[in-house]
Amino acid sequence: MKKIAVFALIAFACLSAFGNLYLSHKITGLAKNAPPADESAKIIALVGKLIELPQGQTPTIAMVDDPDQLRKQGLFQNAVKGDTVLIYPTEKKAILYRASENKIVDVTTVTITETLPTKPTLPPSTDAVSPAPTP
Repeated sequence: MKKIAVFALIAFACLSAFGNLYLSHKITGLAKNAPPADESAKIIALVGKLIELPQGQTPTIAMVDDPDQLRKQGLFQNAVKGDTVLIYPTEKKAILYRASENKIVDVTTVTITETLPTKPTLPPSTDAVSPAPTP
């Protein structure tokens, strides 16, 4: 039972990391490179002064590179080049921030869909006792 719990925890961590990576690269119109860590911390601090941010998690941060490609998505209807999007997948929250005006442009919920295997395979257990071979 303990091995299943460890496996589930590892699988959850991997899927969460994949979800963050997937989001940052799936949305065309966003810059492919995330800002440096020190700039990300500064952005999070500035946005945190304007709106209550989810605690205990680091958002995926991306810059709007081509707002015209993003217009079809509700969050980006009023986006301009250079805006920043902070995505909190656990809270299912996305925040569009405009640094040039120090304001929140929009906030929305996001739906993250991940494909899970139908039957996870576990390594064979060494704890189980094998039946004795019959003569």
